[in-house]
Amino acid sequence: MLRNTRLIALTLTVAVSAVSANAQVYTRKQLIDDFEILRSALHQSQSGVYRHTSEKDLNDLGRRLTSSLKDGMTHVEFYRALAPYVVAIKDAHTLLEPSRAWEAGLESRASFFPFELRFVNSRPYLIRDYTTEGIAEPGSELVSINGVSIDDVVGGMMDAIPADGAITTSKMRALQDPATFGRLYSLLYGEKAQFEVRYLSRETGEPVQIDVSPCAQYDFETLFKSRYPYDAATKDKQALYPLQLEIDDDVAILTIRTMDVGAHALAGVAYENFLLNAFRDIRRRGVTTLIIDMRGVGGGREVDGKILFSYLSNGPFNYYRFAEATTNRPGFLKYTDIAPEDFPRERFRKNERNTWDEFRNPNLGLQQPGDPVFTGTVYVMVDGGTRSSMAEFASIARTSKRAIFVGEEVGGAYYGGSSGITPVLTLPNSGLRVRIPMVKHTLAVTGYARDHGVLPEYRVARTIDDVMTNDDVAMELTRSLVASGFPLLQPPRPLELAFNARDNVRIFGNVWASTPSKTAPIIFLFHQAGGDARGEYEAIVPILVERGYIVFAIDQRSGGNRFGKTNRTVEKIGATVKYSYCDAYRDLEAAVRRADESGFTGKRILWGSSYSASLVIRLAVEHPENVVGVLAFSPASGDAMGNCQPDTYSARLKIPLLVMRPESEMEHEKVARQLDMFEAQGHETYVAEHGVHGSSMMNPQRVGASVALNWLAVMAFLRDVTRDKAVR
Repeated sequence: MLRNTRLIALTLTVAVSAVSANAQVYTRKQLIDDFEILRSALHQSQSGVYRHTSEKDLNDLGRRLTSSLKDGMTHVEFYRALAPYVVAIKDAHTLLEPSRAWEAGLESRASFFPFELRFVNSRPYLIRDYTTEGIAEPGSELVSINGVSIDDVVGGMMDAIPADGAITTSKMRALQDPATFGRLYSLLYGEKAQFEVRYLSRETGEPVQIDVSPCAQYDFETLFKSRYPYDAATKDKQALYPLQLEIDDDVAILTIRTMDVGAHALAGVAYENFLLNAFRDIRRRGVTTLIIDMRGVGGGREVDGKILFSYLSNGPFNYYRFAEATTNRPGFLKYTDIAPEDFPRERFRKNERNTWDEFRNPNLGLQQPGDPVFTGTVYVMVDGGTRSSMAEFASIARTSKRAIFVGEEVGGAYYGGSSGITPVLTLPNSGLRVRIPMVKHTLAVTGYARDHGVLPEYRVARTIDDVMTNDDVAMELTRSLVASGFPLLQPPRPLELAFNARDNVRIFGNVWASTPSKTAPIIFLFHQAGGDARGEYEAIVPILVERGYIVFAIDQRSGGNRFGKTNRTVEKIGATVKYSYCDAYRDLEAAVRRADESGFTGKRILWGSSYSASLVIRLAVEHPENVVGVLAFSPASGDAMGNCQPDTYSARLKIPLLVMRPESEMEHEKVARQLDMFEAQGHETYVAEHGVHGSSMMNPQRVGASVALNWLAVMAFLRDVTRDKAVR
């Protein structure tokens, strides 16, 4: 059941100034007629209308909307009633807009909220002040507007902004534009003669209240230039370079600031020619790593993402699976900016799915790689402003495992959206306008959540200090990843193993290797409580294999399915038999023994997580043969560890040991004492600023922040203990 109580409440309770277009009221019949025209147009011609929302749910919402319509409703009240219905389609290109008359009237008056916001961890901060006096403290967190909490204000706005699926990053990005925020505020909350603004002082943290007058839309541009000259100069400079390539030694940065054809023309660049010359320069100068910065780029032509990907593809590839419309004779065109006789019916052909293929779409069919093709490592920087054709590029690059993503969730759904031919429907009574994209694009991708866009392997968490000092933490993180050289890659297919522990419990595991050699250093990975090897280490194994290590991981008898994979050993044992953490020590011994029997002779590193972190310390003491290092992530202690306490064995350990803990665990006195003990014994320790319990502190998606520094510590330790040139 779809619910949207905030906007329904707004429709019933918010008073509207009776000025300009707001003064006109409509009969219930006029409003129902307008809604039926819109509903019919969406049902018959918006080919992705039921992609994210079922027909039943949308029809139920439509019936509730119809029952809420009343005689005497104004333009903005009707807008508020329609917005939940249009947004429920969950398509970013299906956009409800006020009438031209209402919009022109708003833009002619001083009616806009006079601040520019930035969202940091979903919290809004005042970044630029467009009041006449310039009285607010930049960088202060906004608390309320006119007595309404900012959570409710922003929540109502988020409910009125269309986006693909369940994506929110694109909505927050839209609200950072002061004109968009001001226009939407007026639509939802009414025009105000005065704003009572409450914020938390950035300097003192104390609440501050100010009363300010609204500004006009043109103030955003004029005051931006006069009050923020450095930012204005930077913006002007960037406009000169909508597409830019910088090469430093073997690293290239390709920046795509906009895909607007007009902006390209003003700068004297042509997208296709630019890319061709850029990739020729990249090859000529021996670049091995490419960073593509497409944050805030918006969309572009349908072919733009495909053209870019062609220079990264090692062979022929598919881009669109389908490009289809539900009809080639839309019946609502008489209310749009496209005359019925001008609609290009010849572009569509009926198919066996009972839809109409846009059969000449250049993104259909087998696509050929560009020339030259870049085969090195690719990092792509994205955010909620990476939408439309560039979001499509991100999906293809992700499903092809051709790039590592840094930033935040992109603003377009993974499987595609609707765009192409997009008539603007003007409802005849109210004048409200709705953009209706008619061509549904389905990308040639698999294996991802349908309601989301590409989620980066490395998510960037900015602070308000980063924003205020213009620190580009996403670029800094990407450069550190390049410098440390440990991209997330896909491992080769693992070798499945099954063998017995000394008490005849059947143990299951895997071996991953990038080389058939059995003399390379081998890392034994052991999981934490409730886990399994494949689930806990799925993001870690590829990094280790790419660095030249053989990886041997098992499912211990004390574990489960908490990481989304099956613990095969536990499944074989059955639910009625329970083992302690100490009992699993036999499984670790069995893994080392199996490696011996399989002929692996390389230097050995033991890697444990939580309870198994304590067990690997014991294993290194009792079976030190060829072991050169031990990694213990959040080693467990206490009653649950029984006779396998880490301090029982760490004092006897002569092999290098690195103990890692997340900073959040150091608040516990027992944990802090344990780390002090390890240091007193001469072992190396590391406290991760960004981390979670156990080996998961090495997985950025579980941490929710960069783990680059964690990896730097681990890689430095591994290099020291192996001292093997075969390890990169």
